[in-house]
Amino acid sequence: MSDIYRQYLATFEFSDEEIEENLTFWKKVCHLLNFSKKDVRYSLEQWIPQYWDISLRGVRMCIGAYIRELIQFSRLAEFKERGDKIIYCNLPVHPVAVYANKVAGGERIHISQPDFLLISVLQVLFGKTELMKGKDFSCLNKNGQHCGKNRMRINAQCEGIIAAPTVEWNWGMLCNEGPKTDEYMKCLDMESEGHSVVTIMPHDVNMGVREAEDDRRVSYLSERIAYAQKEISHYTGITINQKHILQADELYQEYVSKLEEMNRLIYEADPQPVSCNEFTLFSSIQHTPFDTGWKYFLEAITIFIEEIEERIQKKAGRLPAGSPKFACFFTPYCVPWVGQIFENQGVNIAYDMYFATSSIQKQCENDEDIYRIMAKQWLSHPVSVNTGDEANILIRILQDKPVDGVLYGFFTFDCWIEGMHKTMLQIVEEKTGIPQYYLEGNFWNDASFTKEDRLSRIQNISYHTRIRQMVRTDYGKK
Repeated sequence: MSDIYRQYLATFEFSDEEIEENLTFWKKVCHLLNFSKKDVRYSLEQWIPQYWDISLRGVRMCIGAYIRELIQFSRLAEFKERGDKIIYCNLPVHPVAVYANKVAGGERIHISQPDFLLISVLQVLFGKTELMKGKDFSCLNKNGQHCGKNRMRINAQCEGIIAAPTVEWNWGMLCNEGPKTDEYMKCLDMESEGHSVVTIMPHDVNMGVREAEDDRRVSYLSERIAYAQKEISHYTGITINQKHILQADELYQEYVSKLEEMNRLIYEADPQPVSCNEFTLFSSIQHTPFDTGWKYFLEAITIFIEEIEERIQKKAGRLPAGSPKFACFFTPYCVPWVGQIFENQGVNIAYDMYFATSSIQKQCENDEDIYRIMAKQWLSHPVSVNTGDEANILIRILQDKPVDGVLYGFFTFDCWIEGMHKTMLQIVEEKTGIPQYYLEGNFWNDASFTKEDRLSRIQNISYHTRIRQMVRTDYGKK
């Protein structure tokens, strides 16, 4: 197959018919993102195989699902010209709240997280360390530790890659720079056609308050989500009711249940059948509503789980049985070499605590008001709450799924997440007895850091972990 663009789609499980339907759009995407044939070939033949096990069909299907969404995204300007409405949102959001608009509006509504999607493709699938070629229109100097996603959104819109939305639903719950970026873009007349709706809540509770059980917090947040949805509907002309939200939630929970099954199988298996890079591909969309929905990801994860079970049956693993296991906090996704280096040092990363809260969130469904359910689910996620509450959530996760160590880091640009992690590590370690480690880095644009910068740190962590394991083993024999 001489056409590298066609070969790319075929490798990632596009059928012959789908290739014919999407080939022109895929070439358009590559042109938009300044991907040359050489770049596409490098991604397919070197970068992706270096970090992901694409002998697994489920992994290939999952990568294909990202490509499908990117192709859909590349057509938003076309959809807008015919009168469709476009809703953008930032990361993270409650995906059900946003996807309910797609359920209600069908093909008249399109939803996207353009900055997350573009970074996922640029960094994750193509290994591009620079966010954009050419001039940095954002003026947000990366040395000032501004969020790479916000820089991406500004630059991509200046380059004509992103169509201006009908409305931007900006969840400033974690990223307070997101709403500021909206205002900045409006001041520069970059989103003159678009409107902005913000859902935000101050982090002003006492440390240790269980926010999902605090009625004032839940009521306030549920009211803000409901109010934001009314504003969104005003701009799109599409009314959202409880039926649409419940339908979106049903689709979402189906995928989350599969994620939970995947996480359980990988954690309990010894030897571990797949690497953290594979399972993070599936986990990352837990807070990401896509215009193509969860359909393709659901198909992919179903196959992936079957392949995991087959490897478990054969006792096939990445490392020998008994190798140390780590938990992490979202790290491998944009920096896949981190997981690979740990694995080369004989340490598995077994699960991601950022996405290990699905069972906790299911306990929040005992409420008749769908907006209160969403608020409780949001406030059951560790990064959404105060330091003490987050620490307690992570302690419960680690007590349920004990590991040999926990890895945090790569959020130097984020005043909330980085500050929380550096504050609570000691709390979690004292309560669980599990060593907690932090790696400096910039998750969304790690160009200013290199593998070499962190290699000795990872080697020291791995060495310390293996020594601890040997000591425990020897002590148990006496």
